[in-house]
Order: sequence, then structure tokens, then C-alpha cells
Amino acid sequence: MSGAFTMRRARPEDAAAVRRELAAYLDHIGDTLDAEGLDHDIAHWQDEYDAVRKHPDATFRVMPDELGQVPEGINLYDRCNRWMLYSGLSNGLSKVSFVALWDGRRGDGPGGTEHMIELVRRVTGRQPVLIDPATL
Repeated sequence: MSGAFTMRRARPEDAAAVRRELAAYLDHIGDTLDAEGLDHDIAHWQDEYDAVRKHPDATFRVMPDELGQVPEGINLYDRCNRWMLYSGLSNGLSKVSFVALWDGRRGDGPGGTEHMIELVRRVTGRQPVLIDPATL
């Protein structure tokens, strides 16, 4: 699973506290999470996913429904990262913040957290806020 819910997630109560939209950008939707990209605690993330899916204020934007199928030769996860970023930027750069929970480990290619951080830097010229889970 990719998208805003590739564990770049916001909890429903966080969105309500700051009066922001809670939108999950997904490369597909299903009842269960794919374990791809999750190296631990899949049960915890499944619970988080279920809570967001049930929240009345959550909006699910599903990439194939909005953009069509991924063209041949295009990386699914890279496409989803760009879709999330460009969708946010369509509201204006001053209204976009990027915060990532990231352990700093190198990614394995386009579409992961490292890729998204670099994409944000290149496209916006801004430094994302990075939170190392080891500090929590």
C-alpha cells in the first residue's frame, strides 16, 4: 500500500484538532494492508488503517479511480508520491507542510519515504520536518 497512508499517516483526531482535511491517498484500496514496505508491527498498522477507514471525516482518494491505471514503465509508488505532493501543492505552497516519521534508512528506490523527502526538497525547495521514531 502506498499513498498518504504509506505510514505517512495522520490520525483522525489530529485532523480535527487543527481543522484540516484527513485524506488518504492510496495506490489501491482494500480491507487489509499490504505488508510491503512495513518491516514490523503489521497488526498495529492494520488497526490504524481500520480506524481511519471508519472515521466519518476521512476521505479516501484512490489513484486508479482518479488517475486511471498506471502506464507501462511507470513506478506505481513514485506516481503515488508525486500525486500526493502535487495535490497538496495545488492549494499553494504556503499551505503545504511535510512531516515524515523516518528512521533515516536508505530506501530501495522510487516511492518510499526517502524518495518522498527528496522529492519534497527538489520540488518545493523546503526542508521537510523529519522525526526519527527512535526518539519517540
